[in-house]
Amino acid sequence: MKKILVMSVALAMLISGTKGYTAEGDEIKKNIATMISAIEDGNDQIRDRMFIQLRIAGRAAEGPLIDAYEKSRDPEVQSYLLKTLSWVGGDITREKLISVLKNGVVELRRRAASALGTMADKKAVPALMKALEDSDEMVRINAAVSLGLLEDKRAIPALDKALKNSKGEKEKFFIEDNLESLRKR
Repeated sequence: MKKILVMSVALAMLISGTKGYTAEGDEIKKNIATMISAIEDGNDQIRDRMFIQLRIAGRAAEGPLIDAYEKSRDPEVQSYLLKTLSWVGGDITREKLISVLKNGVVELRRRAASALGTMADKKAVPALMKALEDSDEMVRINAAVSLGLLEDKRAIPALDKALKNSKGEKEKFFIEDNLESLRKR
């Protein structure tokens, strides 16, 4: 039944053309619900379509996306909602991502470290520098990559320290690459 609902909403959106591009209020909530159903069903086409719709809706989608994140208990759904937020959100999203980076389960800390780089908000630099000390290698790698994307030279000492403490070759590679990039700027 859920798959039929998801497919019906998707078909209606495809037929209506650009109607979804002016999503407001109830339509945003409907797009989020459709996205969540598509994630749960493994329907990547519909999930990605809703991601695009929500990105186009922009900041109007921030509150409803955060609400959906808070209500969900499925880490896969939460992870995708964080990804979507990183493309639409503002200050509230940045603070939510920093909170997840500090206190979330490992899969969500990984996503938050990556999403903060996507947001291109230099206010996240201190939290990302701290994340270079995370117990999880992928959180540290994602933090290093995000720091490189943010192009903030304040991160150089933290990346130097992380490089000295790095354990694996993959981690060293990403830290060195982003450290070198920052030093060239």
